[in-house]
Amino acid sequence: MTEISNTSETKAKALHVYGENVPRLEVARAYLKVELGNIFGTNIQSDNGSIDNSLEELNDSQVTRLLEAVSYTYRMNGTFHKVTDESLDWMDVELPIDAIQLTKVEPHISEIIYSSGIKRNPLAFAALLGDYFADHPDIDDDPRRLNQFRPKPLIQDTRLITSELNDEIEIFDGNHRLVSAALLGAESVRAYAGIPNGKESISMKGDSVFLTLRLQYEKAVSPEEREYIIETCILLAKSSTDGYRAIQEYWVNHGSGGVVREGNAILSRLG
Repeated sequence: MTEISNTSETKAKALHVYGENVPRLEVARAYLKVELGNIFGTNIQSDNGSIDNSLEELNDSQVTRLLEAVSYTYRMNGTFHKVTDESLDWMDVELPIDAIQLTKVEPHISEIIYSSGIKRNPLAFAALLGDYFADHPDIDDDPRRLNQFRPKPLIQDTRLITSELNDEIEIFDGNHRLVSAALLGAESVRAYAGIPNGKESISMKGDSVFLTLRLQYEKAVSPEEREYIIETCILLAKSSTDGYRAIQEYWVNHGSGGVVREGNAILSRLG
């Protein structure tokens, strides 16, 4: 990774820097720990032990595929692309809560967050929620549909994910944890912060994308359809960091007959 700029907004506002140039896979594992804990509970055990132990047992490819699956297909958000974006370097920092801008969630909540009274400030939103929950202590009494923000214990030793955009620090993953921390009286939070490094913004597209294209190619009945699939495959590969490898793996190594020939032709065109 490149040296993180001293002009970084995150670095300027950080209360403490625990680490610079944090590996992407560390950020990925931290995200997966939280999401898997949300889905299955934090006390689940496998043959490899805890969630942490299990994630550490996974190799790099398995971590990125799981990140793709949880972020891209289960949560339907861009965390997979953000974490693998070559234009971002990562820091592990302690940030003041009021230095972070909330981002959009459900429309009825975003309307409140982006209102002139809140202005995306998590402390202002937490103050509104505190008054609201005091007026509506019963979980079944929720006229503004804000129950999802009722304070609950935070998952221990987790990081939020933030990124810089236009000289602002935005929460990218962890809106609810950020607001919970504010509601519970915290003044700062620990985060993995994505810092622009000046490189081109290009990220992984994911193994499932290139496997899906191969499966669709195998079902195609016309030369025109096959050509559209091939051109799409090439376009996605050129705009990704993993396309060449994925085509080699899923078209050539695990393909057969014409698929292998076409996979090799695609790789040749990609150079």
